[in-house]
Amino acid sequence: MSTGYQIIEQDKLHFVTFLVVRWIDNHYDVIDEDTWLYDDNYDYSIWRNTDMDAASLARLKTPEGYIAGSVRLSGRWVANHFYYRKDHLGNNREVWRASNNSVIQRTQYNASGLPWYESEGQHMQPYKYGGKEFDRMHGLDWYDFHARMQDPVLQRFHTMDPMVEEYYSVSPYAYCGNNPVNRIDPDGKDWYEDENGNAFWQEGDDETVTRTHTGENGESITIEYKNVGQYYTIPTFDNSTLLHFDQSNIIGVTELDSDIGKKYSMLAAEGGWIKDNNGTVQRETLYGLYIIGASMENRLNNPKFFPNSGTFESLFSPEQYNAANHSTYKNLPSKFSQWKNWYGTKDVMGYLNAVYSASVNNCVNILQSKYGFVDANKILGYSHNGYIVFQRLSLPLQYDKSKTLLKSVETSRNVFP
Repeated sequence: MSTGYQIIEQDKLHFVTFLVVRWIDNHYDVIDEDTWLYDDNYDYSIWRNTDMDAASLARLKTPEGYIAGSVRLSGRWVANHFYYRKDHLGNNREVWRASNNSVIQRTQYNASGLPWYESEGQHMQPYKYGGKEFDRMHGLDWYDFHARMQDPVLQRFHTMDPMVEEYYSVSPYAYCGNNPVNRIDPDGKDWYEDENGNAFWQEGDDETVTRTHTGENGESITIEYKNVGQYYTIPTFDNSTLLHFDQSNIIGVTELDSDIGKKYSMLAAEGGWIKDNNGTVQRETLYGLYIIGASMENRLNNPKFFPNSGTFESLFSPEQYNAANHSTYKNLPSKFSQWKNWYGTKDVMGYLNAVYSASVNNCVNILQSKYGFVDANKILGYSHNGYIVFQRLSLPLQYDKSKTLLKSVETSRNVFP
């Protein structure tokens, strides 16, 4: 740790500056070919043919932009502020200089993040798609997502997702699950939770981290938190609503009293954790939940055979679903603590995220378009133990048994002759 003062005379951007800056903790991370150096929220420029002590501060990053040098206004020198104008995904579309209300950089992107239109001033600052640094050294043109480097041309990371075993249905090199229009990948951070269910989100993929807190009597208490993955579901204090997170971003809100909320609860109850003949317990997969969701959608569309009034809630009667009387369906959040103790928080959160995906999407369409399950629009029954739901009227459907714990998937000749 070191502290000092430095007068910036002229930085790489050719701003003539005289701003006095105090720096703290001047450890150095990376130096690239253009003699730039990065240190947490500080960007330094290094004078060529000189040693490390000749570094001058080029940018001081702020939550909404950065400060680069100073500017003379009303007879005095003030910090020169620059602000980002962002879109809904956090991409820096424009850089705005506050001192004269001018746009100094404008960038448009393909969905993958590759700039397709760049105005003048692209050298002004490198933070662009997702707010991440666009590294153009030697024509590399990759984004630095901290945990991994992303190639916007391929729309892929060049190293595997360290959590690949948790999301086997998605390529370990895929960016945002191949959906960059609706999702973002901030920087490979994960959720951590202690034994009492207290959780936070931070960078890294360590299995455990520790934090020191101050107790009621002023004593220091060290608490261990376990990595529970990138997904996290939090119920509101009254258990009426679920907040779904992917990293630190809320990707959805489920009101459990809504009709989609009823579908969510029934999916969670009908999927769950299954014990095989060897006694191994596994949770139902996203593919399996899509099959269960598709059966619900198809039954809803056939009220002649499956009485309902056009809502999932009316469909979920005890005559049609055994889980209709189960506490999981009636009060899903009450099961979270028990599930965490039985199966582990990481498994539970991965499952709840899969349930959310199956609840808000059209499962029939996804099975047909993504998985090639042509007859998904005929799915009416399923079983984890091989039970034949429609007996002599049953017609088995072909599905990928390697992707689910379901032992049978069927339709009814009575409904689809």
